[in-house]
Amino acid sequence: MKTPTVFLLVVFISGCASASDRDPIKAVVAGFDNYGEWQNGIFSPILLPESAKPEEVIREALNRSGRKDFQFQVLEIRKIKVGSIGARVDYMAARVKIKSGEKVVLFRYFVEESSWWSRIY
Repeated sequence: MKTPTVFLLVVFISGCASASDRDPIKAVVAGFDNYGEWQNGIFSPILLPESAKPEEVIREALNRSGRKDFQFQVLEIRKIKVGSIGARVDYMAARVKIKSGEKVVLFRYFVEESSWWSRIY
C-alpha cells in the first residue's frame, strides 16, 4: 500500500518542479534550426530608431495585428543568442501578457535597413 502512495507523491513533486522550471523564451528558441531559416519570410519593418526603447518596439510589433491601442504587459525582456555556435546573433526576447495569454516577441535592429525585425510566437 505504501509503494503506490510514495510513487504518486514522487510523480506529483517532479511534475511541480518541472512546471516551475519552464522558460517560454527558451522553449521558442529551442525549436529554431541552426541555419537561420526560422527567420525567413515576409515581415513588416518597424521604422523606429535604433535607440528606441524595447517597450516601443514591442508595442509596434503587437499593433501589427490590426488592433488600435493594443494592451499588453511586459513580463520579462532579455538578450538572447540565436544561431549556430560559430555564428550566434544577438536578439532581444520579451515575454508579454496580452488578453489572449502570453506571447514571446523576438526583435532585432538591422543597421543596413535602419529598421527593426520582429516575430511573435
